[in-house]
Amino acid sequence: MADTTTTPPSAEQQPVADEPAQPVGDVDVADVEPGKGKGEIGPIILPGYWVRLAEHDDVDEAYWGHFGVILDGPWQPAPIGVENSGIPGYTYDKDKLYLVRTRDAANALVEVPEDALAETGQNRVELQPYG
Repeated sequence: MADTTTTPPSAEQQPVADEPAQPVGDVDVADVEPGKGKGEIGPIILPGYWVRLAEHDDVDEAYWGHFGVILDGPWQPAPIGVENSGIPGYTYDKDKLYLVRTRDAANALVEVPEDALAETGQNRVELQPYG
């Protein structure tokens, strides 16, 4: 009786395919800068969210690092069936600034662009102390 079992080829006999360092279509999120993706939009920052003001040309130096609350801004909850942001339930006005009330002795009201917001959070506890 003849031997019908087959032996798998050794590693030396198997062809080795050239493998890319990273599979095609696989993205390492550490290599992607925020806001740089095609069609990518910034975070949704709604009225009522807490922010920390950044060191920015549009923020008076006296308010750098101060905490505040968003009173108005480009992101708004949308009426049912209305959408222009690509995110259901929200509208976005790219030309509108954020209206921020500082939560300190100054109680200042400032209008700033998104890049003047150093940190954002849904509540005050999420933000780190400045310094």
